[in-house]
Amino acid sequence: MRRIKALIVILACLTGLIAAGCGQKTDKKTGTDEQGVSLAVSEPAKATDDSSKVVPSLTGQPGVSIQVTPGGAEITGGGDLTGGAVTEAVVTGEATKQPTPVPTVTKAPVTTPVQTKPTVAIKDMNAKMYSSIRLNVRASNTTNSDVLGVLDVNESIGVTGLCDNGWARVNYKGKTAYVSYKYLSSEKVVEKTPTPKPITSTPKPKPKHSFNQTYHDNGQSYYKANYDIVEAHLKCVNDLRASLGLGSLTLDSTVSKIASYRTAEMIALDFFSHYHPGNGTTCAFEVVYFYQDGYSQIAENISHIVGDWGYFYSRAELGEELFNNFKKSDGHYKNMTNPKYTKIGLCVYVSDDYALITQIFE
Repeated sequence: MRRIKALIVILACLTGLIAAGCGQKTDKKTGTDEQGVSLAVSEPAKATDDSSKVVPSLTGQPGVSIQVTPGGAEITGGGDLTGGAVTEAVVTGEATKQPTPVPTVTKAPVTTPVQTKPTVAIKDMNAKMYSSIRLNVRASNTTNSDVLGVLDVNESIGVTGLCDNGWARVNYKGKTAYVSYKYLSSEKVVEKTPTPKPITSTPKPKPKHSFNQTYHDNGQSYYKANYDIVEAHLKCVNDLRASLGLGSLTLDSTVSKIASYRTAEMIALDFFSHYHPGNGTTCAFEVVYFYQDGYSQIAENISHIVGDWGYFYSRAELGEELFNNFKKSDGHYKNMTNPKYTKIGLCVYVSDDYALITQIFE
């Protein structure tokens, strides 16, 4: 009985060996090789025979099918390798991928285009020319180049070439230099001397009214008769100017004649205005020429009081009141305080019921 059992065991072992040697497949699983997988392949005689020789690897053999058993694996779909065997230890269900090499991108070198300056064509010439102005001499034919010197008006220079950009190549102190060609002349420039204009005096405008001796005489009498009122009035004017830091006005005899004539004219013609009732001319600007050939600038203030002024004011107070009338008016105030005036002419006319004063500034 024991012999029978031992025999069965031996037969079972032989059966297993025969199945393994004949490539019978048990417990199979299939994997597909991918490109890049490297396996050592043995000949199909015996998958477990370590003496079997190694054939080329499966690297670069896509689509190869490997039948795997516990003891080894058989290759199918591998062309010349079909029927070969691999050990189970090196077969996996997934292909072992080799890292895909990253392609190296080589950048093309960036080149900056070289900007070349336009070439200036120069036509050779040989001429002696003259500068028409004070002209800069430069190191190149452009205003951005260095200044080597300056040519005076009518200074000569040897021109050796004409550039097509409007410059001239010249020989300046033994060196090549450049100047603007448009300021060169083949002949010296004739400098014009300005013709002096004849100095003529401005003719005195002819007054539209003739000198009236009566006005003059009456005006002079008014001036003398009321000189005390004039003095009181002048003091008020100069006190005002002093308070403003201005110089005092000088009572001028000639300017006072103008004021006296104007006062007598208004009394005689019975009007109160800066303008003549006959033709609308400015009276003071005509009268001034009766007494002097010219004037720098004049201004006129006039004021009057209608009524019995003597009832309210003394003669000195009348001069102050006439001043206060001027002070209340912007235009009259500006004339009295104008710093450009240095002279004043005054005349006062009084009657029982009327007072008139004329100021002339120069």
